[in-house]
Amino acid sequence: MTMTPPKQIQSSTPRLRSPRGSPRNGSDSFLFAFLRHTKSTVFLASMAVATLFTVLRRPTSMQTLDLSFINLPPVPFTPPVAETEPTEESIPETITSKPTSTPTAMPTSTPTSTPTSTPTTEPQKSENRRSSYNATLYPVLSSIEKVQVHLVMDTSRTMEPSSKFILDGLERSEYTELIALTSNANRKTVQVNPRRQEMPLLWIADWGSMQRDCHLLNKMLRKRDEKEVVVLMDFSGSQRQTQCSFWNDKVRLIKRSIVEGRHYESSGKADLGHIADNVGTPGGPTLHAPLVVREKVIHTIKEDIAAMPMSYNRSIDVAFFWNKGEYSHYGFLRRDVAKNIDSIHQSKYDEKKKIETFVKVVANDEEGMEAGNLQYDYLEALVSSKIVVVSQRDEWEDAYSLMESLASGALVAVDRMLAPPEGMINNTNCIFYDGMSSLRRLIRYYLNHDTERKAIAQKGWELVMGRHRSWHRIETILFGKPLTLVDQPYESAPPRES
Repeated sequence: MTMTPPKQIQSSTPRLRSPRGSPRNGSDSFLFAFLRHTKSTVFLASMAVATLFTVLRRPTSMQTLDLSFINLPPVPFTPPVAETEPTEESIPETITSKPTSTPTAMPTSTPTSTPTSTPTTEPQKSENRRSSYNATLYPVLSSIEKVQVHLVMDTSRTMEPSSKFILDGLERSEYTELIALTSNANRKTVQVNPRRQEMPLLWIADWGSMQRDCHLLNKMLRKRDEKEVVVLMDFSGSQRQTQCSFWNDKVRLIKRSIVEGRHYESSGKADLGHIADNVGTPGGPTLHAPLVVREKVIHTIKEDIAAMPMSYNRSIDVAFFWNKGEYSHYGFLRRDVAKNIDSIHQSKYDEKKKIETFVKVVANDEEGMEAGNLQYDYLEALVSSKIVVVSQRDEWEDAYSLMESLASGALVAVDRMLAPPEGMINNTNCIFYDGMSSLRRLIRYYLNHDTERKAIAQKGWELVMGRHRSWHRIETILFGKPLTLVDQPYESAPPRES
């Protein structure tokens, strides 16, 4: 603070200061300068003491005090401990759906986790989100008992492949009995078996075939009692967890696609995206359910190509079923994989042997492929290949070709997935590649190591045949685990009920 001296001692001559800051005009200048500095110092000291005294008398509800303006260290402060409402950040990241009343047919307990003060890393968050979709932890039904099922699906255009394997699984499982089928094609219900009152009734809808249309679903469920459980199965590539206003705590949602943000960059690197937040329904969290190997594929391979595909003579070293000139908006990764595999054709993987590759779309029946019709030439090429390469679409994970390739008995090389089907383990029953150079290196290695390649291929075949067939998927969704012919890959499929 600058203090102005009395007017009577002011001079008309400007008061110039020396480098040391002392005034130059008059013998009494030194005295006045001394008084000015003394008064300023005393004034500032008194202000500091008064401020400190005032601050120290304030209530202790303040945060850490900022006294830097008087060049003193801040006073440390410990806020009082108080009970607060839990925040969204303090809740373990499992499911984000709001808890509601639990129906009798639904699970009443959820896995618990103890929150810690350690910050959650991104891999941990991703694993927590993935666990929240686990049907083993959150099955639709709380007890294992046979249930009757009313199936609802949209066949106004054509019968979707997902509708076919849902129907197949319901008729083959020992724990489900199909009693009725309602189709949007005619809005009529076909009674398959009589309704038994002593057995629980469950409604299953092919939600993907309905394009997640709430209005259509509401119409097709008009005969349902509100106390009966509804399972909506969406095996489309969409990651949307659509919500309908009329859903109650008896509704559960099943999704094939739970990864969002996946894309293929122009630099040639695949961004895997992230596991989507589990929105769930009033009845519980959304469950993840990958695609299955269809029974017609297994039947055709066994009956028409090779009864024991593991012992089949395989003349093709590496196969990939895609057109290297395809520029569809979801196929850029597949196009580059096709180009890379085609580029190693006839290249040597040892001193004497050259790689024989097979890169093309075998069948041109696109409409038939979309409808799930079998392509014999495609299946024959699968069984004839030592290594089959599979890649995801640019925007989502999972494809029928993954399970079909495993069922062919070939070693399956698949690009990295955030949510692979249950039981798939790298270097145990399949191999994961991270990019084009990784893929080429793995191909050359396993062509030079037949024993390792055949052992992994055998494990992959046993996995898909013993745990990823239509009835296995239905049972895992409903009861938390497969129940019928589990880990019995050499057994024939159970007969269909009707």
